[in-house]
Amino acid sequence: MSIAALRRVTVIVAALALAFGLALIIARETAPSGLAGHPEDTSANVHLGLGGITNISNCCRVLRSGSVPVGAVWDWNTGNAAAYPRIYKGDYFPSDRQPDIRYNRRAKPLSWFVARHPDWLEFTCAAAHLSERGAIAAGDVAYAFGANTYIPLDTANPAVLGWEERRFWGPAAASGRYQHLDFDNFQMGNGDSSSGRRCGHYSASGDWIQQYNGTADDPAFRAQEIDLAADVQSWLHSAYPNVAFAANLSWSTDFVPDEEALLSYVDLWFDEQGFSRGNASHPRPYLGRQWIAKARATADFMNAGGKGWVDMNREPATTVSRAEREWALANYLLLKNDHSWVYICPKATCYDSMRVWIYPEYAAARVGTPSGGYYLDRGVYRRDFSNGLVLVNPSPAMSRMVTLPAGGYRNLYGSVEGRRVEIPPRSGVILVDQPS
Repeated sequence: MSIAALRRVTVIVAALALAFGLALIIARETAPSGLAGHPEDTSANVHLGLGGITNISNCCRVLRSGSVPVGAVWDWNTGNAAAYPRIYKGDYFPSDRQPDIRYNRRAKPLSWFVARHPDWLEFTCAAAHLSERGAIAAGDVAYAFGANTYIPLDTANPAVLGWEERRFWGPAAASGRYQHLDFDNFQMGNGDSSSGRRCGHYSASGDWIQQYNGTADDPAFRAQEIDLAADVQSWLHSAYPNVAFAANLSWSTDFVPDEEALLSYVDLWFDEQGFSRGNASHPRPYLGRQWIAKARATADFMNAGGKGWVDMNREPATTVSRAEREWALANYLLLKNDHSWVYICPKATCYDSMRVWIYPEYAAARVGTPSGGYYLDRGVYRRDFSNGLVLVNPSPAMSRMVTLPAGGYRNLYGSVEGRRVEIPPRSGVILVDQPS
């Protein structure tokens, strides 16, 4: 058994023990993170982090000029990175394929791999009865998202990882321009276009070698995703200890122990679902048991030390409602640590936008620093801060009544709250101390 596989088994056992043995422990303290790259301290109030800055007008001064400036950027792909030392920036790479040949001058075409490393290419299960050239002609290469500019590579092959380290990842880490390397599209399912439904590859002598089953429930694929995260983190920590390993894992509720195992090897989690779940095919917020599982996993991830979180909330409509904004922001504040960022945006314009979405709730939520972890209070989840408190009701149907401490609070929109506050289902409420 490989070292990565041994690490994976250990983490899965620990995750299961936690899930079954400590399920009643709700309150979670925030531990110092020590995240590589020296990002800003986000302990107090709200801090913004973007998921890319393509096409933002007047890039990039606008990132620091808002009422709440941007402190972190996943996928910094334009502008002069060195000119913005206060922004925690990352360089983008796909996790299981070569960088896009359209945008990376060091990337190689399919013909290069066929001629030099045919055993590095990944194919769908339809290729199993064909020769490699026949599978290529039939269109059975496991292209992610169906795009033939994404060359899918066998990440279980150490030679592939060594080549990518030397050709792509290492130069970016050594450049001094980035504080993290951003690896996209880690996932637990292998049944849709984002993975290419990969199934196997051919040996150097042309024999078919099946690795995966090409379906949504693919244990071997999940195991390899975890091993890949372990390998990337191990290499980066060893070769470039001042550069963090960032990964995009869109949370799934189907394979929680495996996801927790993968996240144990991640330094900075780019959480593309947030708690709004806007990146899903049918967007709807995490609620009920699904919310509880994700909240617990998120808190455990960040409390492990050396961790950071970019909480992306991509909303399905072109206009984001007040309730949607407060839900997303309340969940962020409920779970954040000292290196956590949030962003709320219409899904269609989150990444390729001519603007940065700055909502008034960001500046209004001046709750200060947390006094502890989150806990259950009369059916809602609560966290206390030095200058306020946060309440989240993840129930899909039931309202809750909460009695507030004496002293007086106002909501983010200026209204003073009474001692008893109703928290509707599927909602978050952020309250700031009312000046005496």
